[in-house]
Amino acid sequence: MAPTIAVGEKVRVHAVASGELRVGDVVVYEGAGEVYMLHRIVMISPSRKWFLHVGDAPTAAGPRRAELSAVVGRTKHARRYPSGSEMARLVWNGARATLRRRLQRLSLRR
Repeated sequence: MAPTIAVGEKVRVHAVASGELRVGDVVVYEGAGEVYMLHRIVMISPSRKWFLHVGDAPTAAGPRRAELSAVVGRTKHARRYPSGSEMARLVWNGARATLRRRLQRLSLRR
């Protein structure tokens, strides 16, 4: 989450109902293997069952999907909304990474 939250910085997490979560919130959620992640919500599904999230540090991975039921709580850090160009970059990077993984799987099958 750097530069918003520095590595090693302590954050206070408050329990929150999934209906209160909004785009721009920084949340802690339980990921695969009981690992807790701190990321920013960039999109919430219309059904409010899942959300897309990213860290604030630039990466080529793009947004990832997680279930809203996995959210443990929200931090008090300021909410920040991604700009249109930033959102387009996040979606493009995610699509590019997905395409790269699929092509890699196809080449391994041959």
